[in-house]
Amino acid sequence: GRRLESRIVHLHVSKEDIEQDLSEGKTEASPPSRLLLTAFVRSLVQATCRFGMCSATESTTSVDDLDDLLSPSADARLLRGRVVQGLQRLEASGNRALLVVDGIDELLAKPLAADELRK
Repeated sequence: GRRLESRIVHLHVSKEDIEQDLSEGKTEASPPSRLLLTAFVRSLVQATCRFGMCSATESTTSVDDLDDLLSPSADARLLRGRVVQGLQRLEASGNRALLVVDGIDELLAKPLAADELRK
């Protein structure tokens, strides 16, 4: 407990985020070849920013503002980069951080989502 004090990021994945992520890229013609898990990663960015580990521009500038300019995969890459940077800042002093994710079982049950989460 005390070893990780103020360095525990807790995220509960909402049903809405799961439904949105699992419906990404779905078309009637063909199943998706990859799930970007944008809603999940967006929630993870918000969770890391709650600790003040994001710069002022990262916490106020939304990827949604860039939707017209970026492809969905570029949005996902940008969000993932923010998560990694936030967690690196959290561990910058040489201490470890703990990431706790609740409610992820439904995503892990889907092979494409589980593969994306492992990345």
